[in-house]
Amino acid sequence: MRLLLLEDDSLFADSLRDLLRPQFTVDVAASIHDAEHFASITEYDFMLFDLQLPDGKGSDLCAHLRALQVTTPIVVMTGFPECAPAARTLNLGADDYLEKPFKPRDLLARINAILRRTQPAKDRPTTEDLHCGDLNIHIPSQSVFRRGQSISLRRKEYQLLEFFVRHQGHVITRETLLEHVWESDDMSFNTVDAHIKALRAKIDKPFAHPLIHTVHGYGYKMSTQPNTTIPPSQKRSSLQFDTQTTQNLPTIFAL
Repeated sequence: MRLLLLEDDSLFADSLRDLLRPQFTVDVAASIHDAEHFASITEYDFMLFDLQLPDGKGSDLCAHLRALQVTTPIVVMTGFPECAPAARTLNLGADDYLEKPFKPRDLLARINAILRRTQPAKDRPTTEDLHCGDLNIHIPSQSVFRRGQSISLRRKEYQLLEFFVRHQGHVITRETLLEHVWESDDMSFNTVDAHIKALRAKIDKPFAHPLIHTVHGYGYKMSTQPNTTIPPSQKRSSLQFDTQTTQNLPTIFAL
C-alpha cells in the first residue's frame, strides 16, 4: 500500500516514515504544493497531513481533494488544535483528527481502523505471514518456524518476536519494547533482557546464524545481517523512541 505524508518537519517526517514503513510505501511532501503534485500523479491508499504548512493548511488541501472527488482516507495531525477545531477539519473531509503529541500505537490503530472501514476485503493486504530470512511467523495461529522447524514460544516471547520482525532492520531500545510489548513503563530493563535471552535460546542458538543482535549503547536489532552499526539516519529516528534522543524535539510522539 502507498501513503502520502504531508509534513514539513523533516525529523518528524523521517520518524513517521520509519514507523509506517512496515505497512506502507511512504512518499513525503513538505509543502501543500508538493503534496498536490504527488496526489495528481499517484493513487494513494492513505494520506496523513500535518495541519500547519509553510504554504497553507492540510485541512484546506483535504477539502480541495474532496472537491476533486478523491476518496482516499485522510488523517490530519496538529500541534495547534486552536487553529482548526476538530469539527471543522472533519467537516472539510478528513476521516480523523489527531492532536500532537500522540502515541505511535494510537496513530497505527486509527489508520488500520479507517482502512478496515473503507477498503473492500478483497483489496486488503495479506497480513497472515511475516518473514525474516528463514524465520516465518503465521499470524492467525501464532505459529513460528525457522528452516521449517516449529518453535514453541511463550505468549510474551511471541509478542516480542512479532514486534522485532515487524521492525526488522531497525534498532529498538528497551524503552520501546516496554512501551509496545509490555505496554508499561513500570517493568525493568532486566525483564526485557531476560525475555530476549530466552527468545534467542529458541530462535537463534539452535541455528547457524543469529537474527537478534545486541547494539551496544542502543538496544537490539533483528536482521539477517550481523552488522550492528547505527546508520546516521536512525540515530535521529524516533523509531528507537529513546527519551534521550527525543527530549529536545518540539513536537514528536508522546512517550
